[in-house]
This record gives sequence, structure tokens and C-alpha cells, in this order.
Amino acid sequence: MFLSLSSLLLTLLSAAGTFPADFPEPLPHFLQEPEDAYIIRNQAVSLSCRATPANQIYFRCNGEWVHQREHSTQERVEHSSGLLVKEVRIEVYRQQVEEVFRLEEFWCQCVAWSSSGTTKSRKAHVYIAYLKKVFKVEPLGKDVPLNQEVLLQCLPPEGIPPAQVEWLKNQDIIDPAADRNFYITTDHNLIIKQVRLSDTANYTCLAYNIVARRCSSMATITVYVNGGWSRWTEWSACSGVCGRGFQRRTRDCTNPAPLSGGSLCDGLPVQKLSCTVHCPAPGLDGVLVCVGILLTVMFLLVPLVMLLYCRYHNHFSSSIINSSNISGDFQPIHIKPLQTGLSVSLSLRRVL
Repeated sequence: MFLSLSSLLLTLLSAAGTFPADFPEPLPHFLQEPEDAYIIRNQAVSLSCRATPANQIYFRCNGEWVHQREHSTQERVEHSSGLLVKEVRIEVYRQQVEEVFRLEEFWCQCVAWSSSGTTKSRKAHVYIAYLKKVFKVEPLGKDVPLNQEVLLQCLPPEGIPPAQVEWLKNQDIIDPAADRNFYITTDHNLIIKQVRLSDTANYTCLAYNIVARRCSSMATITVYVNGGWSRWTEWSACSGVCGRGFQRRTRDCTNPAPLSGGSLCDGLPVQKLSCTVHCPAPGLDGVLVCVGILLTVMFLLVPLVMLLYCRYHNHFSSSIINSSNISGDFQPIHIKPLQTGLSVSLSLRRVL
């Protein structure tokens, strides 16, 4: 059987007459200490530790020693120092934790021995992991104007270990590093620094730990745009030709146009302004215009008067008839409407 380097060194020192007490064995130190663990549903957890130099190493939980048969032990000699390394492992079950959990925390630690004394490891706590279903605070939907800051609150359900939180936008995970317009606070709230039209979406708070994942109710953010007026057009020309009139100008509710229930523009789209056009002073041009109008009137009225006269004269002449009852010597007289006064006189003389 091979002797360890330390055993061989002690043998040589004894042969040389040197007492072993001059080279005492060091206290154990831990190469691995037990870590906190979580029991998921009914699955047992393993706790382990490793120490050197260690002649014995055991677990104790909540101040009581764990029975030797419940330990799984391995040992080896460390080649660099020739010291003995021991490693132990135990299994902790849900029932063990529940028996203590109502009164206090469940913890375990390792104790290692060497010829120089003992060393204790850190305490490792064992928890029963869970995540409740109900959120303490859930996000609420809202309608917000363009470019306003928005705060969505989320307080995840109680759980062990404490739940981590992510935010979903239309079921896609929000990455604040990729989109600087989003910010997640240390207390799990989501801040949208300046909402854009593209931020109109459904938002969900996602809480999770090693046990489960929980989703909050969906909060709908609707980004609306209030209407804004365009610039006024130039004033139109005065509507009057000579005297009073008015001018007008217009504007449109398109800068921007209302969107997603935003309010219409406040005010009127049309403005009117009274104006006066000065009439030209009468001069040569005005006289010529008046003469022209007078001549035009005369040119139209004279033929009309003559036409009326002629029609009236023809009607009067045709009403004269031959009457032998008045004078038997008279002959029928025919007066032509277009004869002059001289012709009529000559005809009368001939008759007489």
C-alpha cells in the first residue's frame, strides 16, 4: 500500500529524532461550501462541500447532526500537497423543510475535522420555491397624446425566489438596450420616454422564476394626435369693383390632421375682412363713356319709335271706307299709307 507524502515525511522525521509536534497539521479549509438551494415541487435538492485536510466531515441542519448513513462521502489525496481531501453530499427533501419552515428558516452547514481542530462552512438555506398567480399591481391601458411620457406599473406576484420581470409589446420582448425610448425601473415599471405612433400596442408584464411564468392582464396604449392648423393663405383681392367689399383667407386642420380620436382644431377655417375700392374720378374718359352710352340708347330707341309710329298710322288709314250714304257724288278714296301730304292734296283736287 502506497504511503502518502505526509506520512512518509513524518516517518523520516521520527527516524531523525524530530518530534511531529514541530510540524502540526493545519486546520481544514473548504475548497467548496454548500450553496443556497430551492426545492421545486417535490424534487429533492443536493448539498455538498469539500475540505482539506479533513479526517472527518459532516453536515448539520438547523443545529442537528445529519446521520452518517445519509451522507455520501468521497475522499482523495491532493497531489500538490499530499493532503487528504474529503467531499460529502446529502439530499434534502420537501417534507424536511416543511416541518421547520413554519417556525424558522431551514439551513445546513458542513463541519470538517483535522488533528488541529474543526472548521465550519457558511450556512446554506433551503427554500420551497413557488410563484403565486395574482399580481400585486397590474398595468392599466390609457390614451396618450403623441410625444408624452408614459408610465406602466407592475408589481409581480409573491414568490421564492423573487420573480424577475420582462415587458412584452404585442407579445414581443422589449429590449431597452436596443430601443432607448423604453426604460425598465428597478421596481419593474416600464417607462416610455416619448410615445410614438408606432408605440400604439398591447403591453404585458411577464413575471417568472424557477417555478413558473405569470402574465399580467393586457394594457392597451393608444397614441392619439390632436389636430393643428396649417398656415393662413394670403388675403384674396377685394371683392368690390367700386365701393365696399371684403377679403378672405383660409387655413386647413392638417398640420397635423387629427388621428386616433385626437381633437379637432379649435377656431374657424375662414377669416373675412371688409375693404373699400375707390371709384375713379370723372374725367375725359368718364365723359366719353357717358356719350357712348347716350348714343347707344338713342340708336336703339329711334328705330323703335319710328316702327311704332308706322304701325299706328297704317292702322288709322285702313279704317277709312267708301260711304255713298254720306255724299252720292263722292267716289271711294284710297289713301296710301306711304304717300306724302302733297300727293294726298292733289288727289282731292281732282275729285272736286
